[in-house]
Amino acid sequence: MAEQVQAAYRQWRQAQENLAMAEAEGERLAEERERLAWQVGEMEKLAPVEGEWAQLSQSYDSLAHAAELLQAAEEVAAHIDGDNGLHSLAGRCRRQLESLSGIEPRFAESLAMLDSIEAELGEISSHMHSVAARAEINPAELAAQEERMAELMSAARRHRIEPEELPARLAQLQQDLADSEAAADIEALREQVRLAEAAYLQPARELSAQRQQAAAKLAEETTEHMQQLSMRGARFHIELIPCEAQAYGLEQVQFQVAANQGSPLRPLNKVASGGELARISLALQVTASQYTQIPTLIFDEVDSGIGGGVAETVGRALRTLGRQHQVLAVTHLPQVAACGAQHWQVSKHSGGGQTVSTIRELEGSARIEEIARMLGGETLTDTTRRHAAEMLEMAAAE
Repeated sequence: MAEQVQAAYRQWRQAQENLAMAEAEGERLAEERERLAWQVGEMEKLAPVEGEWAQLSQSYDSLAHAAELLQAAEEVAAHIDGDNGLHSLAGRCRRQLESLSGIEPRFAESLAMLDSIEAELGEISSHMHSVAARAEINPAELAAQEERMAELMSAARRHRIEPEELPARLAQLQQDLADSEAAADIEALREQVRLAEAAYLQPARELSAQRQQAAAKLAEETTEHMQQLSMRGARFHIELIPCEAQAYGLEQVQFQVAANQGSPLRPLNKVASGGELARISLALQVTASQYTQIPTLIFDEVDSGIGGGVAETVGRALRTLGRQHQVLAVTHLPQVAACGAQHWQVSKHSGGGQTVSTIRELEGSARIEEIARMLGGETLTDTTRRHAAEMLEMAAAE
């Protein structure tokens, strides 16, 4: 639900920004729309068509050179078909060789070549007559095409494109004008803001209701765990303070604590000491561990101001957390250290003008020795070591 609220809030904020931008740039957008509308109007009057320029260019070339094409086609046809044309000459040559082919058999090859020449001359003549028939001298049509091409060329120069690109340019201008008009629709943008706000408030209010229910349960369970951590009579409370709509919802979450029985609830950061903060955090994490999956939890001086049975309770609580999370605890109490699944010793050494910290993992007898040292100081006895071993065995058995 929280992720849904965040997503809806981002959409609402985006809609608000779009509206603010449109309102702030109203004058500039109006000028832009006016310019685009004029360009679209001029281009729509011209009405360029896809492929028109290529067709006009080809047709114009034919019309502009129609007289030359007609003259050339007629002259070539006359040279082929005239009384002394190529076709007639080839025929005379063929007949002369035929009359002598009985005497010279080798003329047969030349006769075959003459037959082919006559056939090709016939095809050329037919093609020239076809070209001459299609050649049309039409000054009015030529003038109309020249005018149309000049209009297209002028528009292309204004837009700094090639004439054949004019249809695509018209489509782009129409799209830009449509986008500009849509962006400038202030009422539509305001409606988008209203819809986005409603889409945010509905899950945000549901989240608030869920928080109210969860806050009461979480506070009650955390208070119970605080009693076990030498905080008898203390009370934990979660206050949901209404605030302006935010990505995280309609309220701020404030943790409050009454440190002693009968004391008023106050914000956690203004009441609790360092040790109390650590234990309250531990109590809260123990409560929340069954509902969340936080990978790693770190507790520093969670045992401040406690000892004896309370320290054992803290150690067991940390060990319980460690079954579902990775828990790192810095402690000076053997009761807490004995409950860890693993034990590292941190020590400082000074020398050579510098101080160095070292850390090493303790196992077996080394761990017993360290727990015993934490119990009895630097002078260790067999009794202290047995006590340390017993503490480790009891912790491991839980």
